[in-house]
Amino acid sequence: MKYDVVGSFLAPDALLEAKENLKSGKIDNRVYAEALDKAVAKLVERQIEHGLSAVSSGEIRRTYWDRDFYFGLEGIVRERFDSGRVYQQAETFEDLPRVTGPVNYNPRHPFFKDFAFLHAAAAGRALARQTIPSPVDLYSLLQELAVEFHDFIYRDSERMAADIAEAYRLTILRFYELGCRDLQLDDTVIGRLLDPAVTREMEQGGTDILPPEGFRPICVCRSTSPPEPTSCRAGMPSVRSTPLCRRFSRYRPFRPTICPSSLATWTPSTYSSLSRPEKK
Repeated sequence: MKYDVVGSFLAPDALLEAKENLKSGKIDNRVYAEALDKAVAKLVERQIEHGLSAVSSGEIRRTYWDRDFYFGLEGIVRERFDSGRVYQQAETFEDLPRVTGPVNYNPRHPFFKDFAFLHAAAAGRALARQTIPSPVDLYSLLQELAVEFHDFIYRDSERMAADIAEAYRLTILRFYELGCRDLQLDDTVIGRLLDPAVTREMEQGGTDILPPEGFRPICVCRSTSPPEPTSCRAGMPSVRSTPLCRRFSRYRPFRPTICPSSLATWTPSTYSSLSRPEKK
């Protein structure tokens, strides 16, 4: 029997306590970093003990599953809001992304150091799996910011898509150089594009879902994958809302009516199972 895990785990109580102690000033950043390393190392051992062939850091170093990665790219900074009124019931973020320049690869991205620790902890006993948010999620987020801010740096969505794709491509190559052979892109957008209710709402809001605009997110994802090295496997499951994974046989290929011929090389040959689940 084959089994796998998404790679996201709850932080242990000891780490949560250390985080509270950091906020209250009882410990400094160095002590907290040691607590993080200890928690990751212990989690790796537990995953190996349970027979997993690929292990992750559990994403326990992150505050947000997606934004921590975005904040590490060049051109995106963290803008913190801890005061004021927000008249809505939904939970709001305190740390919001602000685009200050073209999105670009950052050779000093903190995720590289974190992966190096994970890879060393695995010590060849299992693959060290790196999880990062999908480039399509970042593209979708920046599209929203382009509507909200009149001075948004990108006026051309094609240029924005190209910059995101190149930043991801170089990031993936750097992970490979550090020893990554199992890369997971967590996507929550593409699956929704297959839902007629969602696409209808997008059209009503003025979004063009026909090529090239409607399929630019997919092209972004295609462009992030380096032609070499082929041994760095990039899976695309959505671990948050809409599973999008070539390893789930219960997902049908794109229907020809919504998949232009220009994407035939990407689907279904590359991802043989991309659609909504079969109804039982």
